Amino acid sequence: MDSEDKMEGRAQTEAKLRNFTLNFDEPEGVAGTDTAVSPHETMLACYGACLTVGLSLNAALKGITLKSIEVELEGHIDLPGFLGLAGIKGLKDLPGYHTIKATVKITSDASEEAVKRSLTAW
Repeated sequence: MDSEDKMEGRAQTEAKLRNFTLNFDEPEGVAGTDTAVSPHETMLACYGACLTVGLSLNAALKGITLKSIEVELEGHIDLPGFLGLAGIKGLKDLPGYHTIKATVKITSDASEEAVKRSLTAW
């Protein structure tokens, strides 16, 4: 994948992927100006999109039609570790997400058992 990143401001970043441009910023409480979504919010959104596409395609391959898929994600970031404030007792001192929890709700005319069976191999 071709990608080009460039800094637009203190926490503002622009990424070019193929023919698309994505803009990022951080909330004001994290040195940003809150003009766009943050990279870590975007990562959660991308993970949710990957889950949705994967579930949908795998169900379709097994003849199951899904009416809707809702993915709710919750991620926990070690913000002090991310900001380089290592050495604080109790922190794992690792930047980024420590855990991501996904709750998936699927609506289908197929039985719950058939939907579960179609997705277990995935």
